[in-house]
Amino acid sequence: MSRIAMNLVGMIDVIDLTVVSQHYGRDFIPFPFMQRLASKVSPEVFEEHARNVITRFREGDLRSLQHWAGTYVRSDIRVEGQAQFVSSDKVSVRVMAHRLADGGYFARQTSDDVIEIFSLSPYDLGAAVAESMGTLKPGSKQAIIVPEYQVPTAPSSDGDGISIRSRIDIDDGADKVSRSDIEAFASIQSHWRPVRKWGVDRGKAAVVWVRVKDDGDYVYAPDYKVAQPVSKAQLAGRIDRLIADDVATVREIRRGI
Repeated sequence: MSRIAMNLVGMIDVIDLTVVSQHYGRDFIPFPFMQRLASKVSPEVFEEHARNVITRFREGDLRSLQHWAGTYVRSDIRVEGQAQFVSSDKVSVRVMAHRLADGGYFARQTSDDVIEIFSLSPYDLGAAVAESMGTLKPGSKQAIIVPEYQVPTAPSSDGDGISIRSRIDIDDGADKVSRSDIEAFASIQSHWRPVRKWGVDRGKAAVVWVRVKDDGDYVYAPDYKVAQPVSKAQLAGRIDRLIADDVATVREIRRGI
């Protein structure tokens, strides 16, 4: 994150974020965050623990997160990104950024199930998410397809899983890559509508990228038919375009168009 000006606001355990989310009347935490480790809080003492969390959130060490939590539920734009790695020793990347008016926040989940929350410029959401995705270098081929993947008009998924499956015509101009050579895959979406549920929005466009073993990173074209080499800067540009589309929609709605 060194190229993006961010300030640490605070940290919160995923299990405690669940309590805060319930405090705001939601039965889910911000997507794509999820509890990956066994809870350290036993069911017998959870109610007492939850009361302590709310006290900490109102007047204790978690108080610094009030503005982050409050602006999240009222955000103009939020960006959700996740990257999953085939290797079992690599923890998935889960990040969420949002903006409201002239304020912006970026949050990421650590391997210890702690959410780190930073403030940043509302115009740096795309760059921050792109920087966090773990891209390494652009792939060496002009374009690739993964025949085992069947790409829909928009990525679909159940829960937090990333899917790019549907039937398409194979593009003979692209190099074919086996699914077994895919080391990582990721999906990023921008949203302007209020949060209604936890998970990928099947009706929204997404930026989807994959990493090919012994090669590099590729991002799928908007029609999801082929993937082309991508750098961090190019990935940020694609995310920024998703954000720009949502910003334009919000402005039209506010003008009554």
